[in-house]
Amino acid sequence: MKNPPSFKEQTECIVNFLIEEFSGSRMQCAANRMSFGDETDSGGAHSFDVAIIAGRLRELGDKFNEDLEAPARSIAESSLRQEAGTKFQEVVESLSKTWCAQDSSLVYERVFLAVSVKLLEYVVHKAPQISRQLATSMTNMIIHGLQEYIQGQGGWENLES
Repeated sequence: MKNPPSFKEQTECIVNFLIEEFSGSRMQCAANRMSFGDETDSGGAHSFDVAIIAGRLRELGDKFNEDLEAPARSIAESSLRQEAGTKFQEVVESLSKTWCAQDSSLVYERVFLAVSVKLLEYVVHKAPQISRQLATSMTNMIIHGLQEYIQGQGGWENLES
């Protein structure tokens, strides 16, 4: 019996998958599908399919219609890689708050995920050399800000787009 991957391991795998997909690379995560846990009643193992989850997050990001060209350029032009990660987080938080303030029916955590994914896509296209730094920043943002929300939805595999 395999132990389930931790939330952090799942998040790292998802973010890396998105970056590699946005940059046109092949995924370097151990596998698209991670099986874990006890056998289910139907005889199959529980699974965590990175490609499906990444697809849901891309769909969520595609719902974000703001122009991210200027913020992406600002992040891409950051002189220090650490600064790029900090700017990425600041832009995601600012845009998420602004968008939610304009439409009170929106759920902040979903908007935060949408903005994160869409901005990540823009920046990876503009500055692929800072992709790894953004992966670390985005993973940390999700773990520290959205873990409770995502787990409350039943985990990554139950998060709908």
